[in-house]
Amino acid sequence: MQTEYGTYLKGHVMEERPGIGVEGCTSGCLDHADCRSINFDRTTHMCELNNASKEDFPEHVTRDHRSLYATNDFHEEPIFEESCAHWLKRYPDLKTRYYWIKTKNKRKKMRVYCDMERFGGGWTLVVTINAKNNDHLQKAENNCADSVTCVTFTETDIPGRKLSDEDIHEIAGNEGVFQVEVPLNSLSIDAVNKNATVFYKIPSGAQSFDSSCKGDQLK
Repeated sequence: MQTEYGTYLKGHVMEERPGIGVEGCTSGCLDHADCRSINFDRTTHMCELNNASKEDFPEHVTRDHRSLYATNDFHEEPIFEESCAHWLKRYPDLKTRYYWIKTKNKRKKMRVYCDMERFGGGWTLVVTINAKNNDHLQKAENNCADSVTCVTFTETDIPGRKLSDEDIHEIAGNEGVFQVEVPLNSLSIDAVNKNATVFYKIPSGAQSFDSSCKGDQLK
């Protein structure tokens, strides 16, 4: 475990072990199935075992001249939630970026782009649409970027990518709301704005979502 002086990870302490020293603290983390990193106070000799690392939550890293921090490099499995909305509910201060999710029933693991700031946050990017084709209207997964991240976020030269309807159903749950970014006509009086944002909620529930509907993000 590589140690860093002056770094402290806040909000993820699962166990405190006083007075055991740095070596005892690192050994305790390596022996603990859920330990992903440690904080060690060099003044009080308090060892904190964390259930997350600074790589998992860069937003939660602070500076503390008394602290020694180390990540457990042997704990490679990422942390999962069921959707971006679940991530934000658990940690309200998260920033917009990619997160790992595990779908509820199929238990599929994937990395998704989460918008944590606009319109209340918690939006999972599930479809991007390219005007050159209608591939987004199929139920199956389409043109995934790689084996773990299907739909990637980009503001220019947007490729058409899509999660399967089955995966979208599991991410949405029963109360899903769909957010659609609609490009405005260049002749519109609102053309100063690049996109209009429209929201949809399916009256019969998000499980009725079908790809013939043009959705791109959901909550």
